[in-house]
Amino acid sequence: MSAPVLQVRDLRVEVGGVPVVRGVSLDVAAGRRLGVVGESGCGKTLTALAVMGLLRPPVRVAGGEVVLGGTDLLRLSRRRLDRVRGRRISMIYQDPGTSLNPLMTVGAQIVEAIRLHHDAGRAQAAARAGDLLAEVGVLRHRAGAYPHELSGGMRQRVMIAMALAGEPDVLLCDEPTTALDVTTQAQVLDLIDRICRERGLAAVLITHDLGVAAGFCDEIAVMYAGRVVERAATVRLYAGPRHPYGRALLAATVDLTTPLDVPIPAIPGQPPPPESLHQGCDFRPRCPLAVDRCGEPVALRHVGDALVRCVRAEEIEAADA
Repeated sequence: MSAPVLQVRDLRVEVGGVPVVRGVSLDVAAGRRLGVVGESGCGKTLTALAVMGLLRPPVRVAGGEVVLGGTDLLRLSRRRLDRVRGRRISMIYQDPGTSLNPLMTVGAQIVEAIRLHHDAGRAQAAARAGDLLAEVGVLRHRAGAYPHELSGGMRQRVMIAMALAGEPDVLLCDEPTTALDVTTQAQVLDLIDRICRERGLAAVLITHDLGVAAGFCDEIAVMYAGRVVERAATVRLYAGPRHPYGRALLAATVDLTTPLDVPIPAIPGQPPPPESLHQGCDFRPRCPLAVDRCGEPVALRHVGDALVRCVRAEEIEAADA
C-alpha cells in the first residue's frame, strides 16, 4: 500500500480546557477513502475542523500532529496555512446553504477560489469555473445564479466544484449529504466517488450513516466520546465489529427487509458528557459486555486485522469465528 498523504497523529482538541477529541490518529493514502463514523457529538467534525485549521476560541488544538505531504499543518503560520488550505487539502461542508455567500453568484465564488490558489486572470478563472461546474454536473450558464436560485443538490455540487478549484490532494467530506433527499444523496455520493477515482484523491468521509460509509469507503474508523474505538477495512468491520459499540451501531441500522412488527434495536443511555470522561472504556456504562477491567486504561491495539480499543476484543473475535 502507498504511503499516507495525510496523517493525523494523537490529535487532541479542547473546549474551554475540557478534552473533546482525545488522541485521535488517522491516515489515508492517495486514491483511498477513509470513513469516520459515530453518533452526533463524538468528535468527528471537530477532528476535521482541526485538520483544516478552522477552530476558533474557546475551541483549540491541545496537541498532536496533522502531517500533509511531510508538513505538520499545526505548526504553520496562518499565512502559510492559507496557502495550503484549499490548495492541497479541501473540505466539503454539511450545509451548502450556509457555506455559500448569498450575495455573490456561485460562479464568482468559484473564480475567487481559483484565483486565490492559482496565477490566473479573471477571464481564465471564469473559464475554469465553467469547466468545474460542468465536471460536477451543473450547466455552465448557472455560474451567474445566486445560491438561493439553486436546489440543495445543485448547491452541494457547487461546493464540490469550489473544493476542487485548488486541485487538492485530499478531500474532507463532512456529512456532505445530510441536508439532501435520498435520491440526491446517491447522486452526490456517486459524483464524489467518480471525481476521487478520476483525480486519484485521498478522501475522508465523515458521516453518521453506516450505509453511506459502506458504499463509499475502503476503511472505517469508529469514534466514540472523542476517541477512535475501532478501525478496520470496510468489509471486515461490517462482517463483524470487534468493539461492542460498533456492534451496537450495526444492530441499530434498518433496511427494507427489517420487519415492521419488531422493535428497532437501540443503544441504551446517552454518550457521556466530555467533563465526565475517564481513562477506562467510555462505552462501559452502556455496554452489555462490560466487566470490572473495562474501568482500566485501554489503548487502541491490533486484534486480528483490526485496531480495537476493548479489553474483550479477542473474546468477541473468538465468539464470531
